[in-house]
Amino acid sequence: MRYLLLLLLLTGCVAKAPVDPCLVSKNTVIAHFNEENWLATIYIGELFMKKCPGHYGEAEINFVLGYAYDKKDYKLEAVNRMMMSTKQGLEYKLLWRAHDVWARNLLKLDRSEEALQVVEKAFMVTSVADQIASLYRLQGNIYLNMKDPDKAIASFEMSQPYDVGNAWTWTGMGTAYSYKKDWPKAKHYYELALVEDPNNKTAKESLEWVEGQK
Repeated sequence: MRYLLLLLLLTGCVAKAPVDPCLVSKNTVIAHFNEENWLATIYIGELFMKKCPGHYGEAEINFVLGYAYDKKDYKLEAVNRMMMSTKQGLEYKLLWRAHDVWARNLLKLDRSEEALQVVEKAFMVTSVADQIASLYRLQGNIYLNMKDPDKAIASFEMSQPYDVGNAWTWTGMGTAYSYKKDWPKAKHYYELALVEDPNNKTAKESLEWVEGQK
């Protein structure tokens, strides 16, 4: 009997299971995403969303679309897709990244208050040290955008226990002290940034500018 079944399978006499076109489409989107082919990810991903509403893979595809839109610098689309993915039961391991991309693009859109709210949500979905440090740095940059250097400094300092000596933390601190026109401290932190990363263009150019201030 076992050999008869094998023969039927080989000769195609046994009916094949129906193919789920939405699953095929989802897998194609993920394949393009893994290859970092962002335009193909967006194109096939948007087709999936139109043709397969309510599919169990919707949250993951929204996340993938948000990530691809971020890579192509389509800010509003990245915000909307990441926001939707977090409301559709996205896997826990992806939630931090979804909130991170969501908040960063809100910042780029100069929607700082909303970005701060998303960062607060992001803190609740991670316990990983470098992710927490990254969120504090992002929070600091949001406060810089809001022209609140004191809160920015507090956020950058909060990142330190989780990621000691990060060049971008020192750069942010330098910028915050520049806003306060505390040139010696600004110079100090830009120099620290360049110790950690001598190729940090932002810190290098900012240091040159600060050294010209009185």
